[in-house]
Amino acid sequence: MSHHPSIDFSRPIPIFPLPNCVLFPGVVQPLHLFEDRYKHLMAATLADQSLMAMALLKPGWEKNYHAAADIHPMVCIGKIIAHEKVDDGKYNLLLQGVTRARVRQEHLTPERFREAMLEEIHIAKLPADQRTLCRKLISELFTISDLADLTVADSVRELVEKEVAPETIVDVLAFTLVQDPTAKQRLLEQLNPLKRMEDLILQLQNVAQNSKPPPKRTSEEWPPKMTGN
Repeated sequence: MSHHPSIDFSRPIPIFPLPNCVLFPGVVQPLHLFEDRYKHLMAATLADQSLMAMALLKPGWEKNYHAAADIHPMVCIGKIIAHEKVDDGKYNLLLQGVTRARVRQEHLTPERFREAMLEEIHIAKLPADQRTLCRKLISELFTISDLADLTVADSVRELVEKEVAPETIVDVLAFTLVQDPTAKQRLLEQLNPLKRMEDLILQLQNVAQNSKPPPKRTSEEWPPKMTGN
């Protein structure tokens, strides 16, 4: 049985590939769709489950972008939680990550956007003692290291205090603070929650140890700017 009964995995789900954007469960990605094929994708999505899966394009995607450039098979299914249709049928939307999934079989539709049959990926939870330790490590990173200078530090500590699942916090931090798409994709693909936590903490420690503290986000930079196709 699916952990997400609102998603019908027996039907194809549209794929929206980008070269520099990785979606994670629980976060919200602003998007701007302007290519004709993605206008069709949006219309089909809104008429069906209001779902699309975001996929990261593999290196060399430029050679086959307008057809079916290779993508990483691990994707994140997102739910459209808000949208507006603007000039020339373009769309602005907010896509909220729901769950990891793996591409089983994909094809091009007559409108030239991609659809795929997806396999839901179930993520194991950390044991209680490891969850406590991970929360402690995250809290310390955003309290006594240079990461405490980030304007998101208060929000991170608040998540820890509210006992939000560390797996969720890791996904939020991976989406928000990790800049390299390849590193983000690796975190998305890592199904062992402890190893995913260790990978993220290592990256955050490297940031904290840098002689130049990470720049603070300004109010104009949050929420992040929309990503377009």
